[in-house]
Amino acid sequence: MTVVTLIDARSQFRVPNHEVWKLEGARWTEIIDRLVEKTPPVDLEFSEVATSEAAVFIKAKEPPELHRLRADISHAICFEDWRPRPPQIAHITLFRFHAAKSISKVKVNARFVPIAATVRSLQLLEELVYPSIEITRLSAPLLLGVWDEAS
Repeated sequence: MTVVTLIDARSQFRVPNHEVWKLEGARWTEIIDRLVEKTPPVDLEFSEVATSEAAVFIKAKEPPELHRLRADISHAICFEDWRPRPPQIAHITLFRFHAAKSISKVKVNARFVPIAATVRSLQLLEELVYPSIEITRLSAPLLLGVWDEAS
């Protein structure tokens, strides 16, 4: 599940995306690890199959803990005049595709049972080839829900 895309593959900066990672990656990793560790585990219930012009995915309502983490990351991370814009839904992409025309809404069998999950850890990944063909794992902080007095 994508929490926040720090650098979209289509982003255009004064330097190539991989150079942005070299310049900012270590600092961003520290910031994100600290924010994730302050966040309690997140309960999700994936209850709907949906489509977009490029993917089929399952989605859940965005719980307050996930919304806050996304907002905190978006507020803390900046490069030039750019800040990441987090998605507004919790979702897991089942597969991506390229369609000549947009596809209609997926009809799901009435026996589709919601899938519940508790997220206890996140991974910070650098995508080297979009979409996720080649990645570097930068960190895997736990959601601990630990807030210190300085926060």
